[in-house]
Amino acid sequence: MTTSQDIHFQLMTGLKYILPMIALGLLSVMFYMSQSVPEESTIPYSERRLYDRAKGPQVSAPYFTGVTGAGDRLSMSAMSVKPDQSVDEDLEIDQVVLRIKTGPNQDILASSDSGLIRNEKGLLVMEGNVQVVTNDGYQLSASRITSKMEALWLYADGPVKGTGAAGVLEAGSMEILRDSETGNLQFIFKDGIKLIYDPKT
Repeated sequence: MTTSQDIHFQLMTGLKYILPMIALGLLSVMFYMSQSVPEESTIPYSERRLYDRAKGPQVSAPYFTGVTGAGDRLSMSAMSVKPDQSVDEDLEIDQVVLRIKTGPNQDILASSDSGLIRNEKGLLVMEGNVQVVTNDGYQLSASRITSKMEALWLYADGPVKGTGAAGVLEAGSMEILRDSETGNLQFIFKDGIKLIYDPKT
């Protein structure tokens, strides 16, 4: 009985010293953690983007894909899409990328800073730093591109500038489509064509 009482007494005495030290250690840890947290958190969005997000409904990182009657695969991705403020049926898109896969060895990739989906007409309009790249040698820039959503047809408003299989070229406009008779893919440059031929290419 005496031994049990001695152990209990020693345990209680030890806890009187240990528990305050543990509490002091926890308080110190909480103090240092509060010092490391910044008073104002950095928001990874500009004020303009926050305003746009609060202004109306939108979808982030949308992705659309489909197949034309000729078997071409069309896909479109963007940073965001939201209703157009001026036309109810249209959609505004931000940082859009259009990919047209026309066959096992041919891709057309078009990108722009912004654009519009005109649902009533079935068109995609791309504007702002428009770029067109194909895996058979074309690297072009244009002021605007209009593309059909259900068929392979792409029209670029000029000036269209860049490089192609034959060298450096410039034109007032460009049209990409399938020939209705042969089914072959055609790149048609119009309205004042300038070509600097490069024999190396």
